[in-house]
Amino acid sequence: MSAAPHAVLFRCEAGGAVGFGHLSRCLALAEALRPHAACRFDVAVEDAAARGLISAAGFDHDDGPADAVVFDGYGFTDATISAARDIATPPPVIAVIDDFGGRAIACDLLISPGPQRRAGDWRVPAGCELLLGPRHALLRTAFAPAPAPGPAVARLLLGFGGTDAGDATARVLALLPPLARVDVLLGPGYRGRAAPGAGITLHRGLAPEGVARLMAAADAAITAPGVMALELIAVGRPALLFALSGQQREVSASLAEAGLCADGGVAAQDEAALRATLRRFLGDEAGRAAMVQAARAVDAAGGAQRVAAALLAALARRGALAQEREP
Repeated sequence: MSAAPHAVLFRCEAGGAVGFGHLSRCLALAEALRPHAACRFDVAVEDAAARGLISAAGFDHDDGPADAVVFDGYGFTDATISAARDIATPPPVIAVIDDFGGRAIACDLLISPGPQRRAGDWRVPAGCELLLGPRHALLRTAFAPAPAPGPAVARLLLGFGGTDAGDATARVLALLPPLARVDVLLGPGYRGRAAPGAGITLHRGLAPEGVARLMAAADAAITAPGVMALELIAVGRPALLFALSGQQREVSASLAEAGLCADGGVAAQDEAALRATLRRFLGDEAGRAAMVQAARAVDAAGGAQRVAAALLAALARRGALAQEREP
């Protein structure tokens, strides 16, 4: 008789003001774990769109004991994470996905896919495994390297995540110079003013495979420094990043410093500066080609498999410890 699969509980924030990036990362890791673990989700913000995304991916939404608990969200306190160790005996493996550092986290695995973080940015227990940088990006399998884009930007992809509460989409769209085609990604929480027009096509509610196809078809992209930026790196597409919040500024600058994207500053800058930034990116053929080469070297597409392997190894160690404790 085969052993029961590991039970992995994902606790993440989704919907409302936080968007769907945390959930997207957790779904990617759950898909990588699916052959070896029974994964389920506990979303911290009740949201119908989030529940729909979980169901569409084939996972259940409920809480309960688990062999491992994965946290992804800015609202989970250190005390909440520490308390998760009490839900099972022996204690579950605790994995935390964190973008900013600067705190103590009692976990066994710490994942931070941005290039800006270093090992000393957290206070973690001895033996905690740190999985840092874009090589540990948590992306769905659809986001794989595509053939190199054309040298000129004839087709552009534009999208600012699942919510885009400030409607950077409509603002940037209105300031773009004429292009042959612009594909606009609208997330499940988008309520802005973006409208179709000559050469402009709006896409809402696409599955990951559909998003990946649009990325592969594009010559360049404009987005925020979140999950979509890492997906573009995995596909091998140059991107101009506009931060939607102060927290994203560091991420955007570090991705640009690594040569993976272009840093456009904040989306809320004045129109003249925003228009100039757009034209500079779209006209920089050499700069975009260099981003594509840098992205190829990173191999962000394999990140979810790498993190899944580390989590499964930690679960194996937990199982061995449990056997040692048996009378």
